[in-house]
Amino acid sequence: MQRRLTPLSTLIALLIAAGTLAGLYGMALRFRVERENRRVELGLEFQEISALAQFSGESTLATLQQFHQRDVDAVIITEDTISSLETTGAVRMNTVATPDGSCTVVKVVDPIIEVRILKALQLRGIPLKAVDTPPNLRKAGHTYFVSTPQVPSFHTPVSYANLRTLGIGLSPRAVELAHAAHMDVVARVGNYPDVDVASAKRVLDQLHREGVTLVIFSGQDVLGYRGVEKQVAALMLPNNHGVSPTGVMYGEVEFGKQHGNSTLAAALKGAYIRVHSIQAAEMGDMTEPAMVERFGLAARERNIRFCYVRLLTQAGDHTLQENLQYVSRVAARIAHGNTWDGGAMAFGTARPFHRVDEPVIVRALIGLAIAAGMVWLIMILFPISTVVGVELLAVLVLICAGLSIAGDEGRKLAALLAGITFPCIACLRALPKKGDTSPSNSIVSSLLFAYKTLATACATTVLGIIAVDGLLASRIFVVKAQQFMGIKAQHAVPILILIVFILAGGPAIVGENLKLFCIRAYQRLRTVIMEPALYWQLLLMMLGLAAIAIVLARSGNDSSVAVSPLEMKARALLDHVLPVRPRTKEFLVGHPAWVLALALHKKGRTKLAVPVFIVAALGQVSLLNTFCHIHTPLIIAAWRGGLGILIGAVLGTCCFVIVEIIASRLLAANPKADAGQPA
Repeated sequence: MQRRLTPLSTLIALLIAAGTLAGLYGMALRFRVERENRRVELGLEFQEISALAQFSGESTLATLQQFHQRDVDAVIITEDTISSLETTGAVRMNTVATPDGSCTVVKVVDPIIEVRILKALQLRGIPLKAVDTPPNLRKAGHTYFVSTPQVPSFHTPVSYANLRTLGIGLSPRAVELAHAAHMDVVARVGNYPDVDVASAKRVLDQLHREGVTLVIFSGQDVLGYRGVEKQVAALMLPNNHGVSPTGVMYGEVEFGKQHGNSTLAAALKGAYIRVHSIQAAEMGDMTEPAMVERFGLAARERNIRFCYVRLLTQAGDHTLQENLQYVSRVAARIAHGNTWDGGAMAFGTARPFHRVDEPVIVRALIGLAIAAGMVWLIMILFPISTVVGVELLAVLVLICAGLSIAGDEGRKLAALLAGITFPCIACLRALPKKGDTSPSNSIVSSLLFAYKTLATACATTVLGIIAVDGLLASRIFVVKAQQFMGIKAQHAVPILILIVFILAGGPAIVGENLKLFCIRAYQRLRTVIMEPALYWQLLLMMLGLAAIAIVLARSGNDSSVAVSPLEMKARALLDHVLPVRPRTKEFLVGHPAWVLALALHKKGRTKLAVPVFIVAALGQVSLLNTFCHIHTPLIIAAWRGGLGILIGAVLGTCCFVIVEIIASRLLAANPKADAGQPA
């Protein structure tokens, strides 16, 4: 028996339709922005290239040109420090006694280097005094720089211990060679004490004069930490023409976790370049194919637009050629595929994503759809009157529409409500209940019934996907400056709601009023709670809780549970065999369990189908969650979700056929067994 169409249900359908169209518009804007930026830049460290050239007997320029021919377009130059100059012999430090203690005298071999040091300290606002101080008047704790008589000496009250790690700018020779090879210069500079907006601007302006367009901060802090991150961000924020006030853009290292990065990235509103790198310590434990695969997935699946590639440190007579081949394989992996499966990336200078200019009215309409979906869910769960439903709808419309237009935190909360609501509806509408379908003895008809319910459930979940992606269609989510809020809640809450209402005897029944529903649910829950449990039931419950805990722990952008080596190999195999690797929770667990549960239900084995259906709910929850990772391109998420459904349906079919063969043999051996009981 089906519910009669009422004015309230018609209004709910209209609101969801309007919000869905608005969400599709937002998704289309985001898809266009993603399609317009498919250019990836490969960068190598100058120091590694220089060392490789020396050991290979090649000139540094020739080595740079060879890498440039293999799609490497950037040279990453780390700024010199006084300490690094000391290791090369360009400066020599001596501790000299003074009347009141000791000071440091730094002998600079090359006067050009002394000028560099002087200029760098001036840019950073270090107090200086360009006077040749007699030895008997030197002060304790000061640092004195001396060179040739042609260059005036100078000193600073800052101790040498605090100066030696201070950056003094990029090596002019390295910058010259990078430009000669027609490659971009990417600077690595560090934060420094007493940084302010004026000195930060001077440093960034100097980098721009040297031809730098992208800066990746070194060390534990971003420039300006702590206190002036927002002001430093304003110096690197591009205008409508893609040019920042200093001409330099920010490169945010994925998984870098630098202090101040979150504040800086939020202030830039997504107008920066996402950088992926494999740390030297990690490379020692990785194979070359794994490193190549990692860069390919980063560019294709996480909107990384700059790959910071470190060279291989391996023995042999052909180290240069082996590194050239390694870089070529990285480039080939990034360029692999075609535009319709998210591959075929181009190479060149990296640039930020454009803004997604989504009108406020679009988000408001999506909020109306979320409110309507929540009332729909409440009507499934509880027998409420039309008057109560209209009142609820009015309140939720104000709340959800308000959240959707109330800034980033508001729309993240609205997206979470959508992420919980629609998978819940998808699962509750298909919940196996005795007598809701006529049993069939045909395996084919049972499977067709399961396929139909899976398609209907996925279509309902897609409504939530459109709402979430439409709300979060913004550059700050595309580059992961902001993320979907409540990944674990989005996984857990729908499954918990499903379990509670299964234990309570199921959702509302047609014709049942709220009082009768509450009495039935209370009595059913009381019976379940008071019923004694057997050891095997307790064991199954513990296993189920452990499984849910593992699923939740593995959910989110930064999982707390490591992936096993075997699963990593399986993932790599799927990445190569399929256009996009589907999620394990969907194609191997959730969707197969759905087909198995609903096919068993159609065969009349409802008691066995219900516990399997609880596992099946994970498929719908995970399907929506796939699209909550907004930094994953839409085309990738669509492939991932679609392949998960297709492969999961095939595996579910195989499971059902195997279960039916086993059940048939057991029933043949014991004709009096109840077909509805688990074997």
